[in-house]
Amino acid sequence: FAVRNIERLDRLVLTDCVCYDNWPVPTVRQLMRLARIPWLAEHAGRVGLIEWVERRTRFSSFRRGVVNPAAFPDEAIAEYLRPLRGSSEARERFRGFLLAGSSRHTMAVAGLLRELRRPTMILWAEEDVFISTDWGKRLSEEIPGAVRFDVVPGAGHFWPEEKPAEFAARIREFLAAPNIEMERRVRRAGEKPLPVVKPEKLQCGGRSAGLD
Repeated sequence: FAVRNIERLDRLVLTDCVCYDNWPVPTVRQLMRLARIPWLAEHAGRVGLIEWVERRTRFSSFRRGVVNPAAFPDEAIAEYLRPLRGSSEARERFRGFLLAGSSRHTMAVAGLLRELRRPTMILWAEEDVFISTDWGKRLSEEIPGAVRFDVVPGAGHFWPEEKPAEFAARIREFLAAPNIEMERRVRRAGEKPLPVVKPEKLQCGGRSAGLD
């Protein structure tokens, strides 16, 4: 979205996101192998096998994605997997979502990252076992508008679930506060200084947005 709608951006925040050719990660590739066998995927979802593995066993990918497993309760996992408890049509849509995972989408826009001159903050969990901080560092080096690259200690891939208050505070600070370094970088990139966005006027929809 960002690289194709630059004129609609004021500022941009990226955190532990899919980029370049880092998708699908090995855990997702395993699920994709299951999803390629329609009857097996339907059965595993319908009887609750996938949710049982994620909620009750040490093989849970969700809990591997946090430093403190207690920070990812059963209710949160159940919400991520809610389509599996729905109709056959809902499970089929979920299967289609998994099978659509490909790096071709992010690689198609990788070259456009150098056009992103809007002030950008990149936040990355220090202990992300799925998408390491190296990817965040690469983004910070290739996006001209990147003015901050912050590594969040004691957090894993799902750190918005693990540290929701800190997640919100960091983003609110970046969006609301005038930043001298940010303005300097914006001017260097040939952009006009951007207006300060008041926190109370911000509206967010959904859990995340992609680069494409």
